Amino acid sequence: MVNNLGRKLTIIAVLLSISVGLLIFKDRPFRLGLDIRGGTRLSYFIDIDAAIRAGELSENENKALILQQTIDIISDRINSSGLKEPTIRQEGNSRVVIEIPGSAGLGGIQAEAALGAAMGPGDAGVLALTGDETQIESFPGNGGTVRIGSEKIHYKAIDGTNLIELTRAYLGTTAVAHESGATVELVSDNAIRSAIENLGELEFLILAEISDYSSLGTDATTERGKLEAWVAENPNLPLARFNRVPAEAGGPNPGIRWFPGKADGRSELERAEILLTSKDPWQFTGQNLGKVYFTQDRLGYPAVGFEFKPSKRTDFGDFTDENTGRVMAIVLNDVIASTARIKNRLPGGGIIEGEFSEQEVDSLVTVLRTGSLRIRPILEAEEIVGPSLGSDYVQRGFRGGIIALIAILLFMIGYYRKLGVFTAISLGANLLLLMGALAFKNATLTLPGIAGIILTVGLAVDANILIFDRIREEQDKGRNIKQAAKNGFDRALVTIVDANLTTLITGIILFVVGTGPLRGFAITLCYGVITSMFAALVITRVLVHYSLEKPKPSFSMGTWLVKADYKFLNKAKLALGVSSLAIIGGLGLFASMPDDEKMGIDFIGGIEMLVRTEEPQETDTLREIVGDIPGQIGQSATVKEVLQFGEGEGTYTGFRISFKTPGDVNTEAAEDDTDTLSPEIRAVLGDLLQKGPVELTLSSAGDTPTADLRLYFDEAHSGADIATQLELAGIKNAVVTEDPARAQTYIASGEAPFGTEANDLRNQILDVFGEGADSQGVAYTLSLPIPQTSVVGPQVVGELRDKA
Repeated sequence: MVNNLGRKLTIIAVLLSISVGLLIFKDRPFRLGLDIRGGTRLSYFIDIDAAIRAGELSENENKALILQQTIDIISDRINSSGLKEPTIRQEGNSRVVIEIPGSAGLGGIQAEAALGAAMGPGDAGVLALTGDETQIESFPGNGGTVRIGSEKIHYKAIDGTNLIELTRAYLGTTAVAHESGATVELVSDNAIRSAIENLGELEFLILAEISDYSSLGTDATTERGKLEAWVAENPNLPLARFNRVPAEAGGPNPGIRWFPGKADGRSELERAEILLTSKDPWQFTGQNLGKVYFTQDRLGYPAVGFEFKPSKRTDFGDFTDENTGRVMAIVLNDVIASTARIKNRLPGGGIIEGEFSEQEVDSLVTVLRTGSLRIRPILEAEEIVGPSLGSDYVQRGFRGGIIALIAILLFMIGYYRKLGVFTAISLGANLLLLMGALAFKNATLTLPGIAGIILTVGLAVDANILIFDRIREEQDKGRNIKQAAKNGFDRALVTIVDANLTTLITGIILFVVGTGPLRGFAITLCYGVITSMFAALVITRVLVHYSLEKPKPSFSMGTWLVKADYKFLNKAKLALGVSSLAIIGGLGLFASMPDDEKMGIDFIGGIEMLVRTEEPQETDTLREIVGDIPGQIGQSATVKEVLQFGEGEGTYTGFRISFKTPGDVNTEAAEDDTDTLSPEIRAVLGDLLQKGPVELTLSSAGDTPTADLRLYFDEAHSGADIATQLELAGIKNAVVTEDPARAQTYIASGEAPFGTEANDLRNQILDVFGEGADSQGVAYTLSLPIPQTSVVGPQVVGELRDKA
């Protein structure tokens, strides 16, 4: 019955082996979604006003449009496949909040090395690595975050075994001294951040030669002198900013521009090169590229290949023809990424090379394909958040899916007997192939996604039912068992292919036209269709074939559905009337509902709050309390723990709560008045909220009034520093100790000034801790019960909504 049986068995064995290998041996075959496991939360500031002041944008620019364009580009960069399932929302008028499933390279140690030379608290030049060469090579060349003891340090590049362009005391940690030999742990690579923050500006310019200066009316010495003078006056600005200074104000000659080479441990000034300014039609940028792809240079290093759009190919050919024999520099994000001497006319493309790593090339290809950002996003906060769904909800979701799958299999086995067992084996193989395909694509599994996978497998029994009932019909006609089985598969083939092909076409359209989560769903759907057809038409057929090889083969199956005699068509008019009424009534009811009731937070936006509690709480406990709030807040609220505030044993003192905007709240008017955005949350949490930030009790039992205090901070400080600040507020001889039960919380007692009211003294304390820093340079920031409350925009908006 089966032709080329050996070939089919080989194909089945190879595909199943590959799937098993991907699921077992691949490091993290799946990334669990934000709803199941949580992930990394990044908050970026888009400073449009600063860009306007710097002349990068016109004052007439539409700020809302620029922010939306930024969000669209970021979405394309970090979720080009549609399988990562991030959440990207606008916060207020100038911020973008991104949540990425999993740790996104944060938290877990990815590589280790030893510190090659001691570092003081103020050293920010070079971080030398020593130790295992394989481990050192694991530190990504395009930057990342390392941890030495309690301090995190961010670096932007590597020069040999040295991490360079350092940012000390990263993410709120404190810069301290480190001894030679201390362990350096790589806790985050720059892959996600690089994709988000990379402007994607690309230019093709010619390196200036001595003969060029005379025609420009200048010389290299004069131009370098102007650059050195500007750098001395602006040591903290990037060198490329000098190109915006007018020539009459000490800027460069209009015919040249300055750019530094790739980071190598030297300063930008030492790496600076003079390039000639291009004029139309020889101005080439990343926007002119039609194709960007991964390739290799002559030495085998990863490189970026590019081709210009047809409208620019002739111009680029003329440009390279005119400059044959000269050095062309490819400038990426105001840094010379690579240089090459033009040997002959280039028809419309080339290679960007520079001994890049594969990770750097992947990042460059992604960035150049998605277009350039007009403003560089500024990272303000980075934290790990827990899942949006409770553990009980997740477990029930898993249980429901498994129960549904088992019920389907039990029905198939009970009704189709031996053929039902074949269905169970086929569906198991189908599920394995589907999961292997998703693991190959590094898919993110969310709870709805898992339910969709199980539903896809469940629907796959349709093909088996068609085949088996065809076999029964052939047997009823008197065919022998082998002929009946052959006819059953052959005659069901057209129906199976037709049904699955229409679904596959739908999936392809969703993938091509859609974006964001739609593309992820489309890929999962297409893979499910393909594996289901393979399982039904190949694996099930092979199993039936081997069953027919046994002596006296037979297939028995239930007939009660065949013999059922339901007069469905006799009630056609009644069914049509009831269905029409239900459809029209349902559409009318949906249309009449206000948007804030019928749409979720993904479509209409809402409010997000960071909440601090006095005592450590379990997430499920807080989730139940907030869920009991009447109306939209309780129905739509999600509660996620912030792992940085973990207190052990599954309890936390910091949570992020988000919910739909109540219909009676004017979010635009309330944006600057956070109290109007969260009264219900404040009321329901009540005594659970953190106290303070300044708890003060005055007593006058003795000759001198005494002030007893409890102070809450976001960062740790020494008792001596806190006592110094308290003295500025009028409290003398203060004794300060850290609360052993709560980090960054201090208990203090000292002499209060005579005649001072408690409220007045509290306000003085708030004032002295409202600015300044301690002896280690750590800013004083008092911890509030609800330190952040903001309006967040919808996730499905603009291009994402329209394509959906």
